[in-house]
Order: sequence, then C-alpha cells, then structure tokens
Amino acid sequence: MSLTPDQLAVRQGRLGASEVAAAIGVHPYRSPLALWAELTGRCVAPSPSGLGEAATWGTILEPLLRSRLEARLCEGNPSWHRATVAELAEETYRGRVLACDEAGQQVTIGHATYDWLLATPDDLYLGADQAPVAGAEVKNRGARQAPRWGETGTDLIPDETLVQATVGMACAGLERWYVAAYFGGYDFRVYAVAYDAELMSRITECAWDFLHRYVRPGVMPPVTSGDDSTHATLAALFPRAGEVVATVTTADELAAVDAYVEARSQRLAADAAEADAAARVKQAIGDRAGLRAPDGTVVRWLSVTSGPRVDYAGVAQTLVRNFAVPLPQYAEICATYSVQPPAYRRLHVRETTPKSPAQGETPT
Repeated sequence: MSLTPDQLAVRQGRLGASEVAAAIGVHPYRSPLALWAELTGRCVAPSPSGLGEAATWGTILEPLLRSRLEARLCEGNPSWHRATVAELAEETYRGRVLACDEAGQQVTIGHATYDWLLATPDDLYLGADQAPVAGAEVKNRGARQAPRWGETGTDLIPDETLVQATVGMACAGLERWYVAAYFGGYDFRVYAVAYDAELMSRITECAWDFLHRYVRPGVMPPVTSGDDSTHATLAALFPRAGEVVATVTTADELAAVDAYVEARSQRLAADAAEADAAARVKQAIGDRAGLRAPDGTVVRWLSVTSGPRVDYAGVAQTLVRNFAVPLPQYAEICATYSVQPPAYRRLHVRETTPKSPAQGETPT
C-alpha cells in the first residue's frame, strides 16, 4: 500500500499496524533496529519503487486483488459492501479517522484508547445496518513465499501478517479480519482471522515498550538479529571507520566480541570439515557421476563448463596499438572508464595466540 503524505504525517511519533511486527521483533525482513532508524529519521525508508519489481507489481495489482476479495466475500455475504471514505469518516469512525486516501478509498484509523497506535486497512466492510463487520488486507507474494502460508480458508498466516491483522482489528473495533494472498501470479488464497485479545495485550505491551524506550527518546535499540535489514542499517548509521581502536569497557561489548569470535571460529572449523568431507566424497565418486545414499540423498560431482571471458585489459591494449594512442595515455584511458565502487566496511579478526613457554620453563 502506498500512503498519502497526510497518512504518512499522522504516523509521526506513532506506530502503524504494518510496523508493529518489526517493532516487536517478529518481522523476518525488517528488524527493530531498521524500523527505529526509519522512525527517528536516521535512515530513509525505501519507497515502493526502490523495493524492487515485486513491490512495484504489488502496488499495480492491489486494486485488482481488493476487487477480487470483495467479490469473494460478498458472494457469501450479500448484505456486505466495501466501505467508502465518506461512510467511515462521517459515520462509523467519526473523530478517529486521522487521514484518508480519497483515490484509494482507504482511511487511517486511530486506536480508541492508545493514541500512539493506528492502522490503515486495505478495506473495511459494512453490513446491512451500515455497521462495520470485517476488515481486510491483500498481499502480493512470490511463489517461494507460499509455504509460509496455510491452506485457503484457514487462519494460518505468517506472524508478521497476523500481528498486522490483530492491530487492525483492535483499531477498527472488529472481531474478524480477512487476508487475501496472491502467490506467483496464479494462486489466490483467502484467510479468515479472529480477534485474540490476549495476543493483542502482548503486542501492545511490547510495541509500547519499543516506542517509549527507544523511538521517542532516540535511544538505539540493541541488535536482536543479524538479518539483511540490520546490517544495511548499521552500514548506513556508521559508514566510515574512525581512527581509534577502543578498549572494551562494558559487559555487552565484551559479550559481542566473544560471541562473534566464537561464531567465526565455529564457521571456519565447519568450512574446514566440509572441505575435508568434499575431498573424500570426490575420491569416492571418482569418474562416476555421483553417489546415492540409502536414504535417497544424491551427491553429484558435476562437470561445469564456463563461458568465454573477455580480457578487457588485452582489448584496451589492442585498441591503443590500432588507434595509435601513445602508450603513456593507456593509464589515463583506463582511469577515464574506471568506476570507483562505494566504500564499505567489513569485520576483521586478529586473534592472539598464546605464547609457548620458553625452553625449560614450566607452564602454569
């Protein structure tokens, strides 16, 4: 969903339903640290156009998916209809509609009790008496995401989507929420979720803690996962290395250093063990295509043919000779067409090796 400037403005200092999963640490692709950096203005949240082809198609397909879900829901509930902005703002949620999108017929609704919590459902449905009966979200997902979701008609949806739906129900005062997911361009599923007051209580507690402990005072939250969003955020927050190597001063710093060095040692040991095992299995395969284990596991030693590679340095030298460019200008030509990659930071470990005792010295 693309929010209007007004809808974005009312989110300042608040948490939207789609952000809460990241705030409480259950979103697989957006960490609490990444969300904190966006909400405090330290990093700019990527626009839908900057999130890749999938997000672009999600925006394009959203109206079609909403219409398809409407047809599916209203077929079984003839008295239902998809609410308009006017119906919601003037009647149902008078005084609680914080912003609206007239073009998309979507509203941002504030929670009746918690002024820091809000939701912008894709759709809300009204019954015969014009009372709200259900809310809805639509999701466009790649085929590889399908295993994270259950069968159509169930409530088996990913945690981050369940949190969004639960917050949506709490803000809209509803007991039912429908989530439509469209996988790979051909698999359309509809899920029905019931409101869980106990779950909402836990969500509220954790989200409040995140907002008031970290976002509003501008205090950086601790890293809770090493996913891509966390590493990208850290790279944006600390793009350059300083001149000083500081001495560990806190227990948290020491724990972080020890954990990283230990994990790195385990990885290096695992890599060495894998290399040894690979050599043994290659010897076992020999000139055959591979080996099949009793449990059906197949290990193949494939023949890979690489395509031709261009020797660009040789091409440049040939051009220099053929076009009679003085050889001293070769470096200038290369510099003209060189692209400087952006600077980045990487971890480096230099472990201390315990000194061997001097000859004749007894180890202690």
